[in-house]
Amino acid sequence: MVKIAICALFLFCVACDQTKAKTIVPGAGPKGVDMNTALAVVVNTPLDFTCTFQGQGYRAFVIYHLVSNQWKPVRSCNNGAGNTIVGHLAADDPNPRRLITGWYEMGKGWQQCDIRGWKSDQNAEYLSCRTPDGRSSMFACAKGRCASP
Repeated sequence: MVKIAICALFLFCVACDQTKAKTIVPGAGPKGVDMNTALAVVVNTPLDFTCTFQGQGYRAFVIYHLVSNQWKPVRSCNNGAGNTIVGHLAADDPNPRRLITGWYEMGKGWQQCDIRGWKSDQNAEYLSCRTPDGRSSMFACAKGRCASP
């Protein structure tokens, strides 16, 4: 009985480890950094959005789409284009589901934000990314169009 429980626990641990490995998308981030889907959240299309960046340093939000079982970047906004960027992403696919995550460059290169899901204020839902040195980025969606299904 104990041997069976130990074997079952071992198989469960192996399965968990394999599931974790599938969340890493090699080279999908800025400058070829790996993207972790566990740190991304679902965004629905079509959507109108505003990206706002405060402080210095490179930062970005990237929207990904699942293509042939691989997450590929389809749209981004970054502070290289200004501190406030307004954009639109059309629903060009029967499955409008996308993932979005934030990025910042610090020290040795690009790092992914742990944005911890959608927040809401009176006007729009938004994602927030704060870097360890206090810089912030916000991705806000018009009319609540960003909520996960």
